Amino acid sequence: DPARRVTVRGDMLELGESSAACHRETARAAIGVRPAVAVFVGPESRHGAEEARRLAGAPTEVVHVDALDEAGVAAIAARLVSGDHLLLKGSRGSRMERLVLALSARAAAAAGAASESR
Repeated sequence: DPARRVTVRGDMLELGESSAACHRETARAAIGVRPAVAVFVGPESRHGAEEARRLAGAPTEVVHVDALDEAGVAAIAARLVSGDHLLLKGSRGSRMERLVLALSARAAAAAGAASESR
């Protein structure tokens, strides 16, 4: 089985009046690669999520989370499976490293639990 594609796109900041249009444009690009899951993070990215939902159809699951707080990270992690190829993109202000750190910690904990059960 080929690896699933998962895209996580954070808000692009400081776009002013063109923000909604730019977020919709990036959603079109995200859906163009036919991901299994397309995640949009942040208040401005809701425009991207709306556009992705309009375009995607099955089998792409489109998810919007408000922030990469504990609940947002958990919502994203719940949709991932081992072997997924994950593309993260967002302004520095989107703090995408929070997701990377949280997913890395979860993977390390899962690996530790697996080795203890052997």
